[in-house]
Amino acid sequence: MLSPDLNFPFLSHIRIRTCNIFPTAQALLSQLTTVELRFLSSFELHLAEFSCVLHQMRCLQHLSITLEGCLHPSLHVRRLSAPDFRSVPINTLSLIIKDMTRGDVARAMFNALSFLRPSHCTLSLDNLVVNDPLEFFWDGVHADPLVLFPYGLSITVTVYHTVTNGWDPGFDLLAALANSCDIVEEIYIQAPGSAVLGFAAYSDNLVKHYPAFIQLRYCDHLSEDALEKLMKNFLFGEGTGLQSLEIISCVGISVRLLERLHEKFGARFYYRS
Repeated sequence: MLSPDLNFPFLSHIRIRTCNIFPTAQALLSQLTTVELRFLSSFELHLAEFSCVLHQMRCLQHLSITLEGCLHPSLHVRRLSAPDFRSVPINTLSLIIKDMTRGDVARAMFNALSFLRPSHCTLSLDNLVVNDPLEFFWDGVHADPLVLFPYGLSITVTVYHTVTNGWDPGFDLLAALANSCDIVEEIYIQAPGSAVLGFAAYSDNLVKHYPAFIQLRYCDHLSEDALEKLMKNFLFGEGTGLQSLEIISCVGISVRLLERLHEKFGARFYYRS
């Protein structure tokens, strides 16, 4: 077990594999630049305490968190002393949610991290049952307008071995990410076997919000109709909206269509079947 008051004057990187107690020595926290934490199912998440500890990591640049089988309801995150929403810049933020972790635990963690403003954000979902499309993307607080958790200049979302019970066919992950993140320049999505992609939410007002680059890899539920709609409606002009698209190993897209799109759009459309 990690002592909460340990102090190492030259320590900058800390990795805690089974996290249920946090170091509280302010001198230590203020010098950390890289932190990796793993929360397991056997512990109740004390996210109010965790959030306060994060606030003291003033040099933090790289944060990686894994929620592994976390089923216990989290304590409410107190916001009274928290920095403003998305006001603290860091370089990378990675959150892995796996092994039947509950949606309310994920939302509480989103809130605990909401003061961070990462340049590169990765959200990985693995071995989950999702009853609502927003269950593992929305913080449960910011609804008007809708604000999703992944935020940054570069956003990566991976979805593996996840059952989407009752998935809303009108939910468009790409559109939701583009609308909720005003600084995003690149979006990467990997979703083998998971129906997280749709284009039902398309509107003329959305075009200008799309990032310049999108990569869709192993998106098995991406259809040819959806891809053609994306190309027709979003790939246009110079310096506005989507400028470059990569389609990699998406089983629902034929080589014939990929070749035709590449012939039409050239280097702006890359594919690998």
